[in-house]
Amino acid sequence: HTGSTVLLHGQDPAWAPDGRLAILVPADDPSSTTLEILNPTTLAVTKVLPFPASGGQTWSPDGHWIAASGGGDPSGLYSLLRIDPISGEMVVLDGGVGGRGQPRDPAWSPDSRRIAFTRWGDSQGVCDSCGSDVIVADADGSHSQQVNLVTGMADQPAWSPDGQWLAFRNVTHQPQFHRSQANPTGLTVARPDGREQRTLVAAPAEAYAWAGESDRLVFELQPDQGTSGTIREATLTNDERSLGIELDDNLAFYPGGSEFALQVVSGSGSLPALSDLAQAPEPTSALQLVSPVPGRSLDPGSGWPQLATDGGDPCVPITVGSLSGTTKPVATMCDPGAEISSASWSPTGSAYAVVVNGQLSVADANGHLHVTVANLNAVDGGVTWSPDGRWLGLDGTLRYVLSPDGSLVRSIPGSPSWSPDGRTLAVQTPEGMLLVGDPNGTHLVSVGSFPMPFGWSSDGSRFAFVRDGNAWTAQRDGSDVRNITSLALGGATYGAGSIDGQWLAVSGSDGIWLLHFDGSSRRWLGFGSQASPGSLAWSPDSSRLAVEAYEPSGVGPRVFIVATDGGPTIALDGALAPGWSSDSRLLVVTSVQVEGTRGGYTTGNLQVLFADGSGRHDLPVTPSGMTVPAWLK
Repeated sequence: HTGSTVLLHGQDPAWAPDGRLAILVPADDPSSTTLEILNPTTLAVTKVLPFPASGGQTWSPDGHWIAASGGGDPSGLYSLLRIDPISGEMVVLDGGVGGRGQPRDPAWSPDSRRIAFTRWGDSQGVCDSCGSDVIVADADGSHSQQVNLVTGMADQPAWSPDGQWLAFRNVTHQPQFHRSQANPTGLTVARPDGREQRTLVAAPAEAYAWAGESDRLVFELQPDQGTSGTIREATLTNDERSLGIELDDNLAFYPGGSEFALQVVSGSGSLPALSDLAQAPEPTSALQLVSPVPGRSLDPGSGWPQLATDGGDPCVPITVGSLSGTTKPVATMCDPGAEISSASWSPTGSAYAVVVNGQLSVADANGHLHVTVANLNAVDGGVTWSPDGRWLGLDGTLRYVLSPDGSLVRSIPGSPSWSPDGRTLAVQTPEGMLLVGDPNGTHLVSVGSFPMPFGWSSDGSRFAFVRDGNAWTAQRDGSDVRNITSLALGGATYGAGSIDGQWLAVSGSDGIWLLHFDGSSRRWLGFGSQASPGSLAWSPDSSRLAVEAYEPSGVGPRVFIVATDGGPTIALDGALAPGWSSDSRLLVVTSVQVEGTRGGYTTGNLQVLFADGSGRHDLPVTPSGMTVPAWLK
């Protein structure tokens, strides 16, 4: 998406569902007998699997398994293996023995419970009139059966997104030809057990993919010698049409059929539009911007609460009178020259946690030091609070969950994150597995390979996450994974769930999508073509969302107050780091001063205002960085 490139010394990469990377390395060593799993950000090798993969390895959609084909037999015969990416355990699903042919092209079903693959050639890997067949088996290799009715004339299986259909190429083979010389003759669809089999395309289709809601295929019609190929579409109702695109014979479809990579024919001019297939239409914004209403009274008798922040020095937490701006130091938490790695007020402003020189200290809002935990190892990362303030999470070389009074300390195997109601803890391991359990770190159970959840349903039964440019939800146990945005070209980057579990906000490149947990009532709120959304802060009553956005062309940071009932969106210029009061009546922001025409800025004082944008009131307090203050109840 950015155009930047990084050289990975390997070949045949396969992305995991959460963005990890499985890759065969080293590429310059033809005798390589390992498959490595890499962290795509750091490029660090996280696991080495002793298996000479032949390419085409693929992750199951739930992230539990890798399927890979290669030389897993001492005699050199190929086998299909199921690999556990965490333990490295390998299970042979299908072996190239007894003249059955050698398995290639593994494809997992959407629910990860079955696998389809091609058995190609004889046991020596030469296609001598035996051809290739498409096989479907359970995830453990059992109950395997041939799907194609005409033996020896099928390859490259692909599951429909709903898992109800299996497509494969019709092919012919010539004696002694390598599998790459198989001649495609069409495309067939069938139920995974072989029923209802019919040919949709009776022409030499090369690359293809499922598109839409499992109701059609898009494919490349292989060109004749000296002519260009075309992209076409075939539906399950046997309608076929050209999409008006010509290309050289070098194309790969993105899974789902919504994008493809190709070489455009030289001299063919500009690439025609792909209608609803490959170009996402500009969403119509439901955003109606208004300026804050002026002149609302700042009546001290209206019950303005106090704020808690750090006042520019993380070692000295303070409380702030919201109306008067008077400040009161809570405590001095650090010795001179101390190294501070993290500091944070609890969501209710009742306690302040700080990590100094690898030691955690917690004080209450009156300055009383509750606990100093000095016996924890590798406390060198961030400190976070559960939304209800009952638990602390420490993230660093080692990770912990502990009670603020230090009476319970529990080591956890990854980074912690709580559901908005504080009832569920999610932990993501360094290997990308998601564990879900109780808020104190007990009863953690692996639910599969998932990114960290950004939202939970009101009953805690489903969680939301961003993957491959879309927002998804899954059951608490990792099953029933659903794409709730279905953006043709992706674009979703991160999100935030409302406190009541009814709404999800998903950030795009220049705005947000607002939608219910089931994907309904979706609205696009655009903040301008150059706006880059930042933090998303839901009000405690879930009626409003404060969105931080940045525009580089002289406008600088702004905060938008979005109403879930469809009311006008309020734009606050020169503001960032929004935080809501516990009654959802007030908002605190940090003011900014834009410098120059390129969007540079400096942070200023705290400001408080009503939720409708009125009464914006400057306080003589400058927090450190972009710290979001807490409101004292």
